[in-house]
Amino acid sequence: MRAWCPHCGALNEFERPPTTAIVYCQHCRKPFGAAAITASAHPGGDNATARSSGPPPAARARHRRNSPSPRAAPGSASQRTPAPRIDPNEPWRESTEPFRTGRPLPSEPEGVIVPEGRPTEANDKDFNARILYQSPDGLETDFILEAANSVGRHPKNQIRLNDREISKEHAVIEKRGSEWWLRDLNSSNGSYVNNRRVRECRLNHGDEILLGSMRLAFCIEDPSHSRSSMRDLVTILPQEPAGATHIHAKLEADDQDFKPVAEVTDIEVLKRDYEKLRLTQELAGIGLTTDIRKLLSKTLDVVFSMLPADNGVIMLVDEDTNTLVPHTVRQRNPHADGQQEILLSSTIVNAALQERASVLSSDAFLDPRFSGAQSIIAQGIRAAMCVPLVAHDKVLGLMHLDSRERVGAFVEKDLQLLKAIAGQTAVAIENARLVRQIEQEAQTRGQLSRFLPPHVVDEMVQGKGRPIQKGGREIEASVVFCDIRGFTNLSESSSPQEVVELLNDYFERLVEVVFRRHGVLDKFIGDALMASWGTIEGDDVGESTYNAVVAAIEFRDVIRELNQERAEVGLSPVMMGVGVNTGSLVAGYMGAKRRLEFTVIGDTVNAASRVCGIADGDQVLISEATHRHVADRIEARYLGTRQVKGKEQEIGVYEALRLA
Repeated sequence: MRAWCPHCGALNEFERPPTTAIVYCQHCRKPFGAAAITASAHPGGDNATARSSGPPPAARARHRRNSPSPRAAPGSASQRTPAPRIDPNEPWRESTEPFRTGRPLPSEPEGVIVPEGRPTEANDKDFNARILYQSPDGLETDFILEAANSVGRHPKNQIRLNDREISKEHAVIEKRGSEWWLRDLNSSNGSYVNNRRVRECRLNHGDEILLGSMRLAFCIEDPSHSRSSMRDLVTILPQEPAGATHIHAKLEADDQDFKPVAEVTDIEVLKRDYEKLRLTQELAGIGLTTDIRKLLSKTLDVVFSMLPADNGVIMLVDEDTNTLVPHTVRQRNPHADGQQEILLSSTIVNAALQERASVLSSDAFLDPRFSGAQSIIAQGIRAAMCVPLVAHDKVLGLMHLDSRERVGAFVEKDLQLLKAIAGQTAVAIENARLVRQIEQEAQTRGQLSRFLPPHVVDEMVQGKGRPIQKGGREIEASVVFCDIRGFTNLSESSSPQEVVELLNDYFERLVEVVFRRHGVLDKFIGDALMASWGTIEGDDVGESTYNAVVAAIEFRDVIRELNQERAEVGLSPVMMGVGVNTGSLVAGYMGAKRRLEFTVIGDTVNAASRVCGIADGDQVLISEATHRHVADRIEARYLGTRQVKGKEQEIGVYEALRLA
């Protein structure tokens, strides 16, 4: 089969009749109707018909001047374009060599995992086992399970989870016969199934797995069942072996959105800029929200009202699993012929993520250059657009539109419009995440501020401190106890409301001292307060012990001020004793998974409580171990050794008087 190109006059030869209504010239790459193709001399062909055909009159001259026969020898100086490559396995299919502009498309975007293949292609003949994780954004990441699956924070794991509380090699989920088992790999924080810590556990459908702070669901599904969510209809097919998808238009990421007024001379540019501003107003109507589902649903409403798309998909990068997953899916007629699978080309997806380019591929069904791009032609997609969602120089995901019903449904102007919508949407997504982050930080700050000093809270909120997890470490630190002398008698002579007001005022003054001197508030015990110094990683023992003793002296001073105020209104004074001890102890978060408290335990803590117990009212006692660290900085009076409860040996005791 052969035909003369009406554009350049070159002769095109085909091994088999084309299967599309439009073909492209093998030389100038411009389209023309397949009806112009006539039979040539080949087995079973009509030679007479072949001889009678020829280029159109206007094209013959151009052909003689510019275009040699496609059978010219390779490397000939007169040959402008190489002959099409023929696949020996499919001799009737011509080359799908694409036009490429800019940088080459990588097979996988750096840093982001692009899941390729249908979600149900694993264990195709058996029940599908998977692990499902849902992020705070509502992103659902499916991990299809193989026979053995390593789980952890390290990139080499089959299931990689970005959580600081998860060990690098945390656990293994494996199949034993017909059963699935989870096996913990001696992880630091353990593995939990249905809120029960396990070393090894058989998994059942619906079990909740807790690893670190990430909750996962174990699911077993019958592959014969229909997909339960529209997001399950989205599939990114692997890289096409015959070549990348042909891109008809591409807008680079650095294309200028708004030009200075002095550079605008085209009315069409003004129209496009006006349309972008109108879209900004349309999307601004959503308002500042943390509900990304609502935001993206509204975005697709706007897109479908302006563009002739049949399918729309917004995919976001899950920050916890670093995987590109579908978030919001929209079909114009979802019930027309049943829910159809939405296929995305990995070539275009990678271009959007890696190059941050907005891509338009039109008339894919009629374009023979898509013959190798199965992810485009498998459903007869005739037009598709894909744009990245970029905010603050960070790729958040992508937006994909396609059409099956309209030939040439999208043009470059539509691509520019979709790019503008994507830009506004990306900023809105980032703002929503920032609002939620601020709310979470405020909540975290409020919880940590109850017992940690402000500078430590700031580090914890910014992620610089150690993660909050059960366990402790042995360190040398100082512990301070203080309580009211004669509190029982004071309570009997006062009303309950007066006692509450006294304790609140009393503790308020002491806590300010603790945080001002960089201590950690441990707990309130009735009328007693317990605090520690040197328990934060990086604290110097000598300096933290000095701060503990200074805080104890300031405790005494602020209570003196309180007593002066009480005396002015005719109330009895509050007599408080303080005790300080320094030594080895264990500090860390202790308790249950649902409620942890930062505390210290050990004989050093008990001794500090006993020293406090022998202190008189308005007296600060420090142990001999504490005095060794501050002897040259604190003026103290040695009181000798004292026998305290629970200690076989007597403890040397000093009274701290003032700073040296």
